[in-house]
Amino acid sequence: MVNMSPNKLKIEYVRSSNTATLIVNSFTITDSFGYKYYFNDYSESRAEKYIGNGLGYKYKSAFYITKITTANNVDLLLYEYQKKIFL
Repeated sequence: MVNMSPNKLKIEYVRSSNTATLIVNSFTITDSFGYKYYFNDYSESRAEKYIGNGLGYKYKSAFYITKITTANNVDLLLYEYQKKIFL
């Protein structure tokens, strides 16, 4: 959890079990009014720098907002994205 004091934002994140590096799987931002913005969906890209196996490596290139709730935990907006996968 990171508290952004001047902006009164709180950021909570879920990380992967990999302890060597910080890999975020999802995160939530809470504003000063208690509204929560959930970022649980993401897209993946493949690095162009090839390593060892010649395939490069995948990484989360963008996170997408999936839900906004009020301070009382009432859903305001739910987002669902249509993804196209390119190989």
